[in-house]
Formats: sequence, structure tokens, C-alpha cells
Amino acid sequence: MLTRYSQAQLVVGRSRTCGLVFGGDGVSRRHAGFERVDGQWNVTDLDSTNGTYVDGVQVQRAPIKTGSRVRLGDSILDVV
Repeated sequence: MLTRYSQAQLVVGRSRTCGLVFGGDGVSRRHAGFERVDGQWNVTDLDSTNGTYVDGVQVQRAPIKTGSRVRLGDSILDVV
């Protein structure tokens, strides 16, 4: 269940309750959320232990676009 986040958000993390289960090193149970708002994709850190980074910068919430690299813990997701 999502509490303080949009129901349209895709939650990524190690928990089987996430929309995308991702078990990389350093990934929290509910690590980050991805959502589209007004035509723009955003990533939000969900109080993870090891942080969420976009293009090498730690973020709490940030826009992402094609070509962005999102790091969750020690794992990198390339946005295509």
C-alpha cells in the first residue's frame, strides 16, 4: 500500500509488494518511486538507506529523461 505517495507511482525495491522488484546490492525494500506528472517522468527517493542518484547527484525528487542514469544503492538503471 502506498501511503504518502501517488497511487499512480511505480515503486521499485526489494519487497515483493513493489511494482518492480529489484534486488541489487544496497537496494532498500521500498527504494524509489517513478511517476509521470504533466508529461515529465520523476523519481522520488522513498527514504532509502543508500540513496537515489540521478546522473551522479543524490536526489530526494528529480526529473528524469531518456539518457539519464538512475542509481539505486549500487545498481544503475539506464533510462531509455
